[in-house]
Amino acid sequence: MKSLWIGAAGLTLCGCVAIEVGTAPGLTMSAVSSGIDYEGPLVKRTALVVSDMERALTVYRDLLGFQLNSLTQSGPTSYSYEVFALPRDTPIRFATLNSGPDQQRSLALVESARIAPHAAQAPRPTALVINANGRFDAILAGARAMGLAVIEPRALISQTQGAGIEGAFLDHDGHLIVLYEFPQADPANQM
Repeated sequence: MKSLWIGAAGLTLCGCVAIEVGTAPGLTMSAVSSGIDYEGPLVKRTALVVSDMERALTVYRDLLGFQLNSLTQSGPTSYSYEVFALPRDTPIRFATLNSGPDQQRSLALVESARIAPHAAQAPRPTALVINANGRFDAILAGARAMGLAVIEPRALISQTQGAGIEGAFLDHDGHLIVLYEFPQADPANQM
């Protein structure tokens, strides 16, 4: 049996201490966890800078359904200052959110209250793409009720999953959230 080991090195990211997890020498993480030999990148989370944590949580937790994992105050040596080019005199709060039991801490919100909400850009440089998981209409209705800019939905045709629907909206800070759903597809295959 292949076993995981925890490296002795630690790192500080966003003011929270994390342990660097590795595998036994010569094994990749995916070789250990799934039996498939893969040495490419493994995405852990997307981090979004927001101007108001409570307002952002109304979108990501209350509307989209992410589950709050943690909410912490970052320290003065937080790596987030450099990574997100935030002013050092700005307090930072950091939230991690889960998207179900198998996707722990898959989204992070980094609050810097002294920054203004982001203006919408054209072209939009990034998007958070989410399977609406049976809640497509309810999520877009909720976004409209919050006064968020909604990009009208349209049909989505996939050669592997059939007919579906896609739509999008911008959160309060201008982050693009793209939703999709394949109502007739097996939910386990809707990725």
